[in-house]
Amino acid sequence: MDRKEWSIPEMMMGTKPVAREGHVACMIGRFLVVSGGYNDHGRLFDAHVLDTDTMVWEALDTSLNQVRIRTCVCAFVGLKRSESEGEHPVMTSTLCSA
Repeated sequence: MDRKEWSIPEMMMGTKPVAREGHVACMIGRFLVVSGGYNDHGRLFDAHVLDTDTMVWEALDTSLNQVRIRTCVCAFVGLKRSESEGEHPVMTSTLCSA
């Protein structure tokens, strides 16, 4: 990550997000958060986190955060720390509608 060059990692594990466009992506600490967007099948209401230290994807539970229409998109992401699990990203809000 320090080379500032594009590269494709050799192996990533976990639940990878599907290809998409029009999504939100932000980096917080070592975590890359990808949420929403759309593809050939329609709108996507999911969120995934990549831990760039371990290269493991994790799908976040977004079942309570579905919005039918989006007119603007924003993301608010923070880190939650716990002694048993360490640092994990927490998405407090992924969408806003005007």
